[in-house]
Amino acid sequence: MNQTMKNVFLWLFLIVIVVLVFNIFNQVEQSSTELPFSTFMMQGKSGNISSLEMKGQKINGDFVTPYEDGQGHKFSKFTTIVPELYENLSKDILTWEG
Repeated sequence: MNQTMKNVFLWLFLIVIVVLVFNIFNQVEQSSTELPFSTFMMQGKSGNISSLEMKGQKINGDFVTPYEDGQGHKFSKFTTIVPELYENLSKDILTWEG
């Protein structure tokens, strides 16, 4: 194998490694995160919730842009619990952007 081929393989190997490392650090976790209700409301008011489903006091939904927690993890889905005494959720959701 001549020197040119060795260089080509070396560069291809390095490019593959860089792409793999980039993908590992920019991955969005597909699992759901449990949000505090206040964070859910802030994400909603800023227009970052694309869909939600309520079952009793529990809300499941999807973000428009992945949510990043304080530890650098990104999530595309969420769950939260509505406080029992909170009465105006439907009205508040209708005022959200988006």
